[in-house]
Amino acid sequence: MNSIRVGVTGFISSESPKPGFNVARSLKEGLGEGVHIVALDSYPLTASIALPTLVDETHLIPPPSDGPNAMLEYLKELTMKGPLDVLIPNDDIEVELLAGIRENVEGLGIKLALPTTKALKLRSKENLYSSLIQHGYSAPKTVVLFQNQDVARIGDQLGYPLVVKGRLCDAYLAQSLAEAKIVFERIAETSGLPVIVQQFVPGEEYSVTAVADGQNRAVGIVAIKKIGITEKGKTWAGVTIEAPWLIELGKKVVADLGWVGPIEIEFIKSEERNEWFVIEINPRFPSWIYLATSAGQNLPLALVQLAIDGLSQELPPYKSGVAFMRVFYEAVLPIEQFGAFLTGSEVDWVAWTK
Repeated sequence: MNSIRVGVTGFISSESPKPGFNVARSLKEGLGEGVHIVALDSYPLTASIALPTLVDETHLIPPPSDGPNAMLEYLKELTMKGPLDVLIPNDDIEVELLAGIRENVEGLGIKLALPTTKALKLRSKENLYSSLIQHGYSAPKTVVLFQNQDVARIGDQLGYPLVVKGRLCDAYLAQSLAEAKIVFERIAETSGLPVIVQQFVPGEEYSVTAVADGQNRAVGIVAIKKIGITEKGKTWAGVTIEAPWLIELGKKVVADLGWVGPIEIEFIKSEERNEWFVIEINPRFPSWIYLATSAGQNLPLALVQLAIDGLSQELPPYKSGVAFMRVFYEAVLPIEQFGAFLTGSEVDWVAWTK
């Protein structure tokens, strides 16, 4: 039987790594020779061209900024070379783009398990606060800003420190007005407007990741406590925990949003009020998704099964007390292969090694 060909995006390896590496790692662990990983990245320095044990071929795709038509035309060309059974986007803007052209993509024979554009709008950083309050959740007060001069007024209202976020990525803790203005400009230059300013809630940080089926039920769900966080708010160390209340809260968020596909929900437990605040919802797997696989729930595999078969059977409970710590290492490759990728925009490891 031919192996399932799964397209996986997001192999950028940096201080804010994307989930692609650990999604591919989970699929290879779950399916072995039964899966053919097709890495799709819009970044030429993608790590996928140096991962022959995880990635079977790599293609350079148009950046999301080129729009949906460019992506659709590229996928048409790609499927003419070989079928693509399932596509797993691992970047927020890619999820939004593909959700908007879902019918066209599925018309190419590519299965997707993604939330609706309505659900994506509800969880966007611009709308999340009002969505959460409407459904009765606790959330830090959040304001969407388009001008740096408004930071002073909002800082006076919310107090310091402030959390300053980009619409799609990056979050910084600003201790003062001067620092908040600097961070605002940094985010505006790299991610564009608007910039999100959020009330800081002191407390311990937690995260839940899940896969939701077509009935908006979490068929698999894992909770962790964050024990190491970078300056940009990225988790670099964490541990799975036994937290039935947090799991139920995560399931409720999934149902209330009408969610389908992968999701990460980030929480803070307030030290002062003994209250759980939802601080962010990401429409994809977290970069630490292999921790869930190691703890007994292979959520990327469940997503592939959901996309292909409509699987809705709940996964068994995961193990608590399984920890991870992110490490970096140099992946070595021949310069000829790197050059071939830049000029040809694709690498087939099987063909390369012959």
